[in-house]
Amino acid sequence: MPDILDIKNVPASSGTSLEPKEVYNPMNEDYIFSWDGKEYKIPAKSKKAFPEFLTNHCAKHLAMKIVMANVEEENRLRNVGQLTPDTARSIPGQRFSKMEEWLLNPVGEAPEKTEEIQYVCEVCGKRFGNRIALAGHGRTHQKKKV
Repeated sequence: MPDILDIKNVPASSGTSLEPKEVYNPMNEDYIFSWDGKEYKIPAKSKKAFPEFLTNHCAKHLAMKIVMANVEEENRLRNVGQLTPDTARSIPGQRFSKMEEWLLNPVGEAPEKTEEIQYVCEVCGKRFGNRIALAGHGRTHQKKKV
């Protein structure tokens, strides 16, 4: 049977290596993911090395988390009528792959915003990254004195 190859001669599949490869967590919070029932943690704003297959798994799920958070924010802005050309982006599928590539090789600026939005205006629902910006925005809702 000349069609059968010895298992030793079969090349390894790409992305399945046990060689260490780094992944970057650009978020302001630790990222925890699991593989085969075991949890792994990447501290905020840092890189961590795992076997290549595990790094690829982590990068895929971390990219999905970041992109979907941004898509949800864009949808919320669209519903309020605040969507601008700056917040409108391409379709999520392309955005996932770009973010995943960047997480594995973080050169330059991230293709997606990664900071957590913590402060929300109770009047209009607009979100801000810090309390001072929210306070400044709050003045837009005050009635003007004539």
